[in-house]
Amino acid sequence: METVLTNTELLQEIGSYFDTTDVKTCISVCKRWKQVFDSGDFWRLHFQRVYEFSSEDVWEPGQLAEGCETWKQIFRKYGQKPFCSKILKHEGRTGAILELANGRLATGGEDFKVRVWDTVSGAELYRIDNYRSAISMADSYQSILQLQNGSLAVRCNPAPRRTGGVKPDYIQIVDAKDGKKLKRLCDHEPAFPHHHEYNIWHLLELNDGGIASTASDTTVRLWCPKSGKELLVYKEHEGLVFKAIQLSGGQIASISDNSVRIWDRITGKTLKVLEASDMVTDLLQLSRGHLISASCNGTQVWDPDNGSKVLDLTTDDSNLTHCSDKILTIWEGLTTSLWDTNTYEKIHAFPVQAEWAVGARLAEQAQHGILGFFDRKTGSKLFSLKAHRARVSSLRVLKSGLLATSSQDATVRLWVLPRNR
Repeated sequence: METVLTNTELLQEIGSYFDTTDVKTCISVCKRWKQVFDSGDFWRLHFQRVYEFSSEDVWEPGQLAEGCETWKQIFRKYGQKPFCSKILKHEGRTGAILELANGRLATGGEDFKVRVWDTVSGAELYRIDNYRSAISMADSYQSILQLQNGSLAVRCNPAPRRTGGVKPDYIQIVDAKDGKKLKRLCDHEPAFPHHHEYNIWHLLELNDGGIASTASDTTVRLWCPKSGKELLVYKEHEGLVFKAIQLSGGQIASISDNSVRIWDRITGKTLKVLEASDMVTDLLQLSRGHLISASCNGTQVWDPDNGSKVLDLTTDDSNLTHCSDKILTIWEGLTTSLWDTNTYEKIHAFPVQAEWAVGARLAEQAQHGILGFFDRKTGSKLFSLKAHRARVSSLRVLKSGLLATSSQDATVRLWVLPRNR
């Protein structure tokens, strides 16, 4: 059924796309327009057009902007500029950010805790102790997972402060509702001999609900989170294993040293070895099936079926910033380039060190705590944001449209950003 708008609703729909200064002009035109453009319904609609914010959320103005009782007051206070909605505090540098299925936010810090927050109120709901943080790896390697059954898998260490000797990491499974501990994998005690000898780098949930963990002991281990049992140990790597992904065919691809190894997750048999010319630090699979690897020697495209290299996209030290079905974003040195994933042709290259892709924008760390935002199509600068008092560790765009940022200043902040207009 088609929606029929009244004259008032039609005016509000059109006016919601105006600049805020033009809205003020509309209010002064006549008494009728003042009633239309100065109502609470209009300013909420205008807010959703100006800012990256989902209309499905039932936030009140004061929950987004402290001290603002109406949507109009937000514009009076901030105009159309980005503003901070919440400050979530840890007692050490923060890194990992994960939005949970119920809208809550899990954040990890060097206070050895994962804290779970209500993003609407900003209240801390519970915490998970013994979390082992790795701030420099917050964006590349996963240390907190939400599993298909809703529970959380967290990388932990029995002595994260490293007192009394170095102890191996383990994986703690907890109930995402209240943080209750359910299972412990990779236990270091003699009664649990199957463990990673050294630090865990990356956690991955498999299609069947299992967990894969990579570590510096040169292994990849597969686990059943329900029973806590170890299912398989892959030992064919010769160096620490940074990361693993599951391919569309169900196989596992893991990276270590100068190689990508593809292996059967049931038998552990190596199927293909992709030899790179330098250390591989990241890996992803395109929807068309090809693998993209990043290394100190550039970005390579691989065919996983025959193990051959398709081509070199770049030849300098590179990082995979973002990938969609059509566009791959690569950050290399002082340049960020966009690539067509069908033709592998370079679309654009910008003189921007874009560590992150934020929706239709690229974000670079201009200075400690200052983020520069750029249009992903043109490379033109949109605005700068003094996000933190120290270096930013990670960014995540939440379902509500809010931007969550973690930092070495021991906080996670939730930001309301203006749309590209």
